[in-house]
Amino acid sequence: MFAFKANAISGGNSINTIVLLDERFTNKQQKAIKSGINKWVYSSRGMISLSTTTISLANILNHLTDSGCVGVTAVIPLASSSNTIKSYDKQIKKYTLGLTYYNKCSLSFMFLVVDRLTDSRDLQVVSTHEFGHAIGLALDKHPDDVHAIMHGTYNHSTTSDCLTKIDMKLFCNKYDCDVKEMLYCKTD
Repeated sequence: MFAFKANAISGGNSINTIVLLDERFTNKQQKAIKSGINKWVYSSRGMISLSTTTISLANILNHLTDSGCVGVTAVIPLASSSNTIKSYDKQIKKYTLGLTYYNKCSLSFMFLVVDRLTDSRDLQVVSTHEFGHAIGLALDKHPDDVHAIMHGTYNHSTTSDCLTKIDMKLFCNKYDCDVKEMLYCKTD
């Protein structure tokens, strides 16, 4: 396990979260997931900063109970054959690539369906999307723009691999910042 600790350092509301990445992810998967999460750090221009620490899988629950109301996201690999994913696939009538259970004050679980995310870019983009949910974005309604990372359906051909203005508007609406000061890619 390794952990990211994110803290707001300027402007807007405070963002405090710890991201625990399950050690069952391969090194290549861990790199893609970190890169996906770091897109929020880059685009927010310092509102989120990340530091890394190592923690064993066996100690995750102890770590979580000691965290208090700080916001913790555990990133866990799941197979498409798991009951959770099969049930969700049936419910939404699509193939699930990621799923986040968000809890504002305590623990969020971010599941990534690793056997469906064999391409590093796909894993990175889905990680960016799911981390957006973990920090409280697009929980009730996804944006309509098919290029936005926070759009409800991922398409390798149309979904941007960087956060768009729409994504950053969602962020700034939640965290009280000016979208003009954020970094995002332009999409047509």
